[in-house]
Amino acid sequence: MLLPKLAKNGSFLRFVILYVCLFIVFLPKLIITDSLKYSLAKNSQLNSPEKLKAVERRPRRRQFYYELIDNELRDSREEEEDEDDLTEEEIKNFKRRKMKSSRSGREAFGHSEYLLPENFRSLHRKDIPVTYRLHDDLLRYYRKGTRPVTHPSKIINVSMSVFLYQIIKLDAVKNTISLSGSFEMYWQDEFLQWEPDTYEGATEIFLASTDIWIPEFSLYYSVNFNDAVKLQSNNDVRVNFTGHVRYWIPFSTESLCSMDVKFFPFDIQRCTLLLGSWAHSNDSIKYSLYSKNLSLIDFYDNQEWQLDLKESHITSDGFLYDYLDPPLFWEMIVIDLVVSRQRFYYVFNLVIPSAMITFVAVVGFHTPSSSGKNRHETN
Repeated sequence: MLLPKLAKNGSFLRFVILYVCLFIVFLPKLIITDSLKYSLAKNSQLNSPEKLKAVERRPRRRQFYYELIDNELRDSREEEEDEDDLTEEEIKNFKRRKMKSSRSGREAFGHSEYLLPENFRSLHRKDIPVTYRLHDDLLRYYRKGTRPVTHPSKIINVSMSVFLYQIIKLDAVKNTISLSGSFEMYWQDEFLQWEPDTYEGATEIFLASTDIWIPEFSLYYSVNFNDAVKLQSNNDVRVNFTGHVRYWIPFSTESLCSMDVKFFPFDIQRCTLLLGSWAHSNDSIKYSLYSKNLSLIDFYDNQEWQLDLKESHITSDGFLYDYLDPPLFWEMIVIDLVVSRQRFYYVFNLVIPSAMITFVAVVGFHTPSSSGKNRHETN
């Protein structure tokens, strides 16, 4: 009796249409949820109600989650087939890497709103290059802001070699000297040591200087503020398995130099450059010379100034600051450069012409004049 009445009023037709629409809307969601729960039940590592809700809310996440589950199931089947050929220790290591890989995948899924790149799983493959593994193991817990020593009272010995390339300019007005060269620094980093046998016999590695601790090294009395604060380059450092680090710093700087031009052009100038640390005294960092001679292998002569090789030298000296409490001792690198002006140019172009002009003027002034006598005889 009720159906004919509903049919006459049109309510039954509307009810059927509404029911069909609701069925069409919710059926895919029910199917997706059931299949997803079935997959999650097979993979207990990825079973999480919170992530299930996140998957249902975000289509992009749903697609990624399906791909992740399929990859995990496929890999688990392949791993079960390969486990028969492995020893017990290899199986344990294999499962440990598998759990780490799955955990990394879950963390990436939980914090990412987008699909990961296709090579996501390749990051956890067994064929990672040995240099990559060594780099990651050395820098995983490294802190470049602290001195690399196991005991805070231990002193870091920094050895240096100084290479001079060119004396660019001496400015008598500004009392400055401009020059270029390089420093080579050597020290031991106790946190950059490894066993070569663990990394297929690798004994050396190159690291970015921005990733590790670098000794603070400055040029005192520098005109350029950046050099006065810190001398540093972006070159890579060379590290061997014992933790010994080699660092190369090229520089081109301008430093103060008191000049005396009283005997120009036969003047000789002496310039002293001080290098060291602003913050670290000898109780934390000690600077010394790896080579006690100033290296001039790649030195280019200046057309105006000549370097005196016998008088120029490099030393390591210390200074006591007794006004501090407690008094502290600073070790510094002292570079003494003695240069003499190239005399030939000035002698040939300035001294000789001036002397000749002066001589002619003096001789002409003392020579007696005969023009008056000749005029009297003519008359």
